[in-house]
Amino acid sequence: MRDFLKNRFEKDNTSDSSLVLKVREENDSDAFEFLFSKYLPVVHKALGRYHLHFVEHDDLLQEARIVCYQAALSYQIGTKASFGAYFQKSLLNRYCSLLRKESALKRKAEINAASFEKLNSDGQFGLKTALSYDNNSLFTTILFKEILNDLQNILSKSEYQVFLLLYLDKADIFEISQILNKSGQQISRLISSCRKKIRDELN
Repeated sequence: MRDFLKNRFEKDNTSDSSLVLKVREENDSDAFEFLFSKYLPVVHKALGRYHLHFVEHDDLLQEARIVCYQAALSYQIGTKASFGAYFQKSLLNRYCSLLRKESALKRKAEINAASFEKLNSDGQFGLKTALSYDNNSLFTTILFKEILNDLQNILSKSEYQVFLLLYLDKADIFEISQILNKSGQQISRLISSCRKKIRDELN
């Protein structure tokens, strides 16, 4: 594939602006692949600069591809800044944003976990008076009425972490999978098992 792209674009000395136009106006996937591969060193340099502990390497590469495509669509041809510089700036901004989000979610999770542990140790509230739910959609209608006194005794450590992130931090499955370093499928299973345990406790 790489040889094919080289034959099509590199030998003709196709400029970045021409590649951008092919992506933008012709939806040329080969032009995009060549453009992205051309700036892979920029991507790898950015990966070395931002250490995201809860995002897989392949996911970060996919993010870079998305940023590159968006850059191709928004780059203003004819400006002083080259496409490479424009893409690099966009990519660094994206990775920096992911890093800030990761740090913020980690701090929230730690604070909420500590708060719940203290409240659980105080022993002030019971689970049956703490939850209100709809049998048809428990995890979209749970309302916090009181602090869950014995939540940690009912849920496993992983389920408890997912519960905190899902309902206190309002994180989605993708964000939770990043924080806990688990796949989206694993997070979905944890949510399902958490739901079942809470229903069983309430019945």
